Amino acid sequence: MILFDWLSFTTTKVKAEEIADIFDLGHVEWVTSHKKAHDYPVKYYFDGINIHFGNERHEDMVWVEMSGKGCRAFDKHSTSNWKELLSKVLKIAHNITRLDVAFDDKTGLLDIITIFHETYKRNWVGRFDSFSSLMTDKGVTVEIGSPSSDIMFRIYDKAAEQAHKSDDKVQKEELLSQHWVRFEMQFRDGRAKNFIQKFMTHSVGELFGGVLNNYLRFVAPSKSETNKSRWQSRKWWTKFVNTTEKIELWSKGDENYSLEKCENYVYKQGGNAISTLITVKGIEQFQKDLIQKKSPKVNEKYQSLISEYGEFAEKPKSEPPQAVTKSVYMYRCDSCGLYKSEDEFGVHTRSQGAGTCRDCMAVGYSPPPLISEPVTVSPHEQPPLKYNFGLPPTLDRQAGFDKRAEEQLAYNPSYDNWYERELKKRKEHKKRQERKRNVHDS
Repeated sequence: MILFDWLSFTTTKVKAEEIADIFDLGHVEWVTSHKKAHDYPVKYYFDGINIHFGNERHEDMVWVEMSGKGCRAFDKHSTSNWKELLSKVLKIAHNITRLDVAFDDKTGLLDIITIFHETYKRNWVGRFDSFSSLMTDKGVTVEIGSPSSDIMFRIYDKAAEQAHKSDDKVQKEELLSQHWVRFEMQFRDGRAKNFIQKFMTHSVGELFGGVLNNYLRFVAPSKSETNKSRWQSRKWWTKFVNTTEKIELWSKGDENYSLEKCENYVYKQGGNAISTLITVKGIEQFQKDLIQKKSPKVNEKYQSLISEYGEFAEKPKSEPPQAVTKSVYMYRCDSCGLYKSEDEFGVHTRSQGAGTCRDCMAVGYSPPPLISEPVTVSPHEQPPLKYNFGLPPTLDRQAGFDKRAEEQLAYNPSYDNWYERELKKRKEHKKRQERKRNVHDS
């Protein structure tokens, strides 16, 4: 027996009051509850069916959740069948967050202890990387796949689970004496939607067996074959699947993926995290980190959006040619104290990395060269004001020095100390020169 055991989806196309009519459950008594679930403070409830609404961030969003109990209530009270209901859900759903489809074995086809040991020994091949095998007072449970992934299989002892919940000793003993193993498929998001779409053209039995055959297979170990995928399937598994057709639930490129869905995912799921990083690091650093640290592989659904919409719409079609960055070494003149390019220094001083600029040499002033550190700037960028390129040479050395100092101070008052230091250096140099002349004269 195959049945639907969980359904949850969100929608913005209908109001919460209209959901009951879509389920053909308008004739039953719904209870209003103000018990908050996630960001939804209000809900309508009926026997395992919850209709959540009132989200402050997304006022039009309605979240519908049907547990296993709710699915059985739909079977009992609704005049619609599952194919009719799910066809309506496809039309109105913003996202199908979860869909569970279960097979109940009460004939002994599946042995939960055998499955437990075969799973633990990894005697299976499939499209999953993880599994868990648990044995507790609630019975044995085997999960193949990650609970957070789009598809996962769960096999467990349903009789033991129900007996653990029961307080009636007689009922508990009856349940424990039964063989009741449930094989459950759990789908999320795109896989859930694809399953429902294929359900419109397949019977649930064909679809269940086809998905199993495509995603999982228990195999018998072979000593002569090292490739596990070539091992023969277990006979009990082949009998259980009972089909050779494989049904794929992943659609290449996700035809239904849109720019709106991409924006909803980024803004609603990661919006606060992105905003925090931009606030802390700044938009430019965030963009650099994103380019460096994101996965180099681009999902096909994102690639299809790039192909459809192109690059940034406001980007100009023709851009001005980018300036070529070239390093220019700047040297500080020991006379005037200004930073100039190496072409503005004499050959003998340039070879030593510092000295006196041509302007100062032109007026006959050439103090002993001192080594100073070169500064690298890009010529296509506006250099800092202290790197003065274009002051004309002057024959009046003191006047030229004062003129340069005034221009520097006009832009940056912090150069006041620099100006005082330079004046002090110049006075000390004058005294040294005078002492040399006095010695020479004597």
